[in-house]
Amino acid sequence: MEFKDLPPSIQEIAAHTLRHRLNELELESVTKKDTDNMARNVRDAFTGLYFCASINKHDSESVANKIAETTAQNINTKPTEEEIDQFAHDAGLKNKKEKSPYAGNMFVYDNL
Repeated sequence: MEFKDLPPSIQEIAAHTLRHRLNELELESVTKKDTDNMARNVRDAFTGLYFCASINKHDSESVANKIAETTAQNINTKPTEEEIDQFAHDAGLKNKKEKSPYAGNMFVYDNL
């Protein structure tokens, strides 16, 4: 799935998330490479997790909002296994007792 394939409302949430994150930075100290990386991370998170949610028949709007909240807070940090498990559980993607095979790599969903 590509970003352009997402519903417009989801694309809008992703754009707002990226804009919110960029507004928090001092733009004079951020390189083009940094902003491109942030944009790629947001794009990959939204497309990958939206794809998983659509396969599992979850409400795409609520999943997108959860992705936005998590992405805005943690765009430059590597999530812990507990954070990944909690996020997947909150999004309704898995049972909390299951161990995540994706712990430590939040953006592997784009390979599904």
